[in-house]
Parts: sequence; C-alpha cells; structure tokens
Amino acid sequence: MTPPTNNSADQDLADVKQAALTELRPLVDKLDVDPEEKFNTYLLLVRSTDDKDLIAPAHEAAKAITDEAKKAQALLDIIKEIDFLSNSTQQ
Repeated sequence: MTPPTNNSADQDLADVKQAALTELRPLVDKLDVDPEEKFNTYLLLVRSTDDKDLIAPAHEAAKAITDEAKKAQALLDIIKEIDFLSNSTQQ
C-alpha cells in the first residue's frame, strides 16, 4: 500500500472541511456561546463559503455584542465582507 500523496491528503482535508462547514451551518444558532463567539463563527462560515445568506445572521450576532469596541470591530468586519462579496461577483 502506497502512502497518500500530498495532493490526495490535501484534498482529503478540503473534503472534511467542506463537510464540516455544511454540517455546522444549520447548527450555529444552537451553539451555547456568547454573541462575540457566535459572530466569529458566522464570520468564519462567510469567509469559508462566500455565502451571502450568512451576512444577516452574522450582523445580528454582531449587534448583540455588548462591548462597544468589539461590536464596532464586528460591524466593520461585516462591511468588509459585504464589500468583498460584492466586488468578487462583479469581476
């Protein structure tokens, strides 16, 4: 039996990541975490999938952050992601 090549190992990791992202998406609202962690989870999903449908729930999570500096950063991250997604679809 030959060991897997780097390409097949990388593809295996990419497949597992994609499966985990798909499985995580419907479960994010069930996470028992603070709003900042929930926002970070949504942001990770947005950045990993470029799914515009996740922007609104990420925004809701950002609005629930009580620390004003962290909330401001989260809102800036939302704006940056919207700009990125808007620019990537125009190209």
